[in-house]
Parts: sequence; C-alpha cells; structure tokens
Amino acid sequence: MKHLTCGNDLEISLVPLRKRMSLCGTESPLRLESLLKRNSEMRRQLANESNSLCTQMTASRLVMYWLFVQVLELRHIDDLDSPAVQKVLKQAESRYQAASRTYQTAVRSDALLANLK
Repeated sequence: MKHLTCGNDLEISLVPLRKRMSLCGTESPLRLESLLKRNSEMRRQLANESNSLCTQMTASRLVMYWLFVQVLELRHIDDLDSPAVQKVLKQAESRYQAASRTYQTAVRSDALLANLK
C-alpha cells in the first residue's frame, strides 16, 4: 500500500486518506494535507514539556475545536448563508473561543505555579 507523508512524522495510508477527505468534506488531498499540517503545527506551537497536564489537555482541546470549525466550513461551503449552518458555525466558533480562553487561563496558572516554586 502506498503512503503519503505529511509533516515530520505523520504517515497517512491512501485508504484512511479517502475516509479523512470525506469526513472533512473535501475532494482535495492537498486541502486535507494542509489541514493536517496546520493541525500538527498548532499542536507543536502550543505544546511545551514544562506545561502541566491540564495545559496540555486544554491545548489539545483548542486545536481540536479549531479543526472542527475548519471542517464545518468546508463541509458547508456552498450554503454558508443558511440560517441553520450559521447557527452551527456560531456554536462551533463559540466553543473554539471558550477553549482558547481556557487554554490561556491554564497557561497563566502554570506561570503562577512556576513562580511559587
């Protein structure tokens, strides 16, 4: 079976690639690779070995919601003006913003704990 590589250590076989493309609502393997690469880059940027487990988990949640918003927009690109789609996108973006605030709070908490030591 042939494999595509994306980033440093992400290897994707062709069968799961097709499944991922359909889940993401895209027919373009390049668009999917772009999403996966950006997802991986965000995880690396937010990951810090000195972060607590809580901060690492909130970072993972933040990246997951970012990807969720991107996938929703791709899947409904033709009917973004629909009130139902706008409602779902607004809810997803609200979750993403909440995850961002939670991550920032966790980072500040880690900094405060580091100063106490």
